Amino acid sequence: MAIREKYLKNVKSVNDKEIEELENLLGRFYPDATLSDYLPGYGNEVVLRTNPGDYMYKNLNLPGEEQDEEYNCGPAAAKAVLAGRGIYVSFDDLEEAMDTTTNGTYLSNIAPALNLYNGVNGNWFNYTTMYGNTSSSWPLEFTNATITTLLGNYGVVINGHQLDDSSVYFTYYDRGTGYAQSEIGHYVAGEGFDSTDPSARKLLYFDSIPSEDMYMVTRHVEISFQRMAILANDRGLVY
Repeated sequence: MAIREKYLKNVKSVNDKEIEELENLLGRFYPDATLSDYLPGYGNEVVLRTNPGDYMYKNLNLPGEEQDEEYNCGPAAAKAVLAGRGIYVSFDDLEEAMDTTTNGTYLSNIAPALNLYNGVNGNWFNYTTMYGNTSSSWPLEFTNATITTLLGNYGVVINGHQLDDSSVYFTYYDRGTGYAQSEIGHYVAGEGFDSTDPSARKLLYFDSIPSEDMYMVTRHVEISFQRMAILANDRGLVY
């Protein structure tokens, strides 16, 4: 990310050694990605990209499962991300690894659990949060971190906070009224993005909410990145 930020400020500032370092990192962690996915416009790209994934569509279609308790949406989201890489872990094992209780799961416990099962050559998950931060750059940081991870064929875990009667809500949680029907803290698994129109980037995600609470037409839903960044701005992202 440091090399990418340097490149975006001045495309000529990145030297051959840094390009080689980035190629090695991509080869190790994101073998299906290309340099131009991370350095917009690099090489012979016809379309100049301002952000990663611009003019692209990608959907990992994570094989997620319905959570088996009201409180274990965190393990359910992580389970979907791991299953997308062919790594299958039980709810019980993930709950233990994340120290999940009937009150839920701390965001800071998600990444270590993913790293525990993901293998030494897999993506090293981190988390970021807006706690106490009023930076206006959060939506862009949230979106680019999510898309960059997805470009490497890894899902992300998003911790959102929906407020009762708010116009910003998880998809289908308004039950057709245009306003949230309840306050809820909830984890979902980001599984793809639609940036074919870079001015209106959309997140594709899997929602594991129990069937009795299910408001959705489908568990594989989409939302604008701007809206999800608002939902996550007092919680965070594991990427």
